[in-house]
Amino acid sequence: MKDTIQSEIVKTSLGYYNKREDGIIELRFNEDEYEIDLPHIDEFEKAYGQLTNQGKDSYFLLVVSGQYGVITKEAREKEVFKDSVYSNLSGMAIVVTTLHKRLLGNMYFSLKINKPSYEHKLFPTEEAAIKWLKNLNSK
Repeated sequence: MKDTIQSEIVKTSLGYYNKREDGIIELRFNEDEYEIDLPHIDEFEKAYGQLTNQGKDSYFLLVVSGQYGVITKEAREKEVFKDSVYSNLSGMAIVVTTLHKRLLGNMYFSLKINKPSYEHKLFPTEEAAIKWLKNLNSK
């Protein structure tokens, strides 16, 4: 874990969620290379629900993606982060270190018909993402 403030961890088959003491929940992947499919989305929702009182508690989410991670068409169509367990999600920062993936991610969010109801943004570094989330939290 890179400069992680650890509080409570829930593992999934692809990584883990960490409920940090600073009010941020982070999702980290075990490997740099992975493929997210529908069963993983269900797993993520269950893990996030465990840490947020089934979505009743409000948190900020930091997603630290792997360099070669991909998400299947079916998983994208499921509207990730639209489940009721994410109803109190206050903001999401996604760390994507490669420029081309950040551009694709920004294009994906801008073209979505059903845009997320929470603030979201992609960042090249964890430091920038955490700073942005903490700034959102202070508003």
